[in-house]
Amino acid sequence: MEYAIVFLPLIGSFVSGFFGKRLGGKFCQILTSSLVLISAILSFFIFYDVLTQGYSSNKLIFNWISSGSFHVNWSINIDPLTSVM
Repeated sequence: MEYAIVFLPLIGSFVSGFFGKRLGGKFCQILTSSLVLISAILSFFIFYDVLTQGYSSNKLIFNWISSGSFHVNWSINIDPLTSVM
């Protein structure tokens, strides 16, 4: 679910940007708005879980930099602070 919150609007933007003329303006408007709405609804579910159950999570997306013992990762962090953002 955490991945979907971040990547659904990105997928909608990608599809509209690269295939917008082929798919039509109205379809792209509906697609991007729907994916942002789904992302917002999923974020409300995460927010509810954080408030009621104290849910916290750190989901790794990928390793960005690895050099010896130095590692920088792209990840999604869910905690009380990030859930209200």
